[in-house]
Amino acid sequence: MNLHILNHPPGHGLADRQAISAMGDKDRLLLIEDGVQALLMPQWEGWHKLNGRIYFLEEDACSRGVAGRAAQLQDCHAVDMPGFVALTASADKTITWF
Repeated sequence: MNLHILNHPPGHGLADRQAISAMGDKDRLLLIEDGVQALLMPQWEGWHKLNGRIYFLEEDACSRGVAGRAAQLQDCHAVDMPGFVALTASADKTITWF
């Protein structure tokens, strides 16, 4: 399993689409920094294509005022910093998309 990390919101460049197309069936996506703004975009293709394999850094979502939106999305998982470390440690490879 690879962990893909996205730090920009969907639609900001090509990073989100490139990440999704590069992901394997067991890979996971972690939204950090401004990437958590995807929580405001229920129409984003990532929610439909990644089926429960999307995580977001809770601290970043809280600091940007979007944490409450996660409850409205299915198959989205909040992680704190220890959870971020655990995801990274369990991955064979970590790929960051800018």
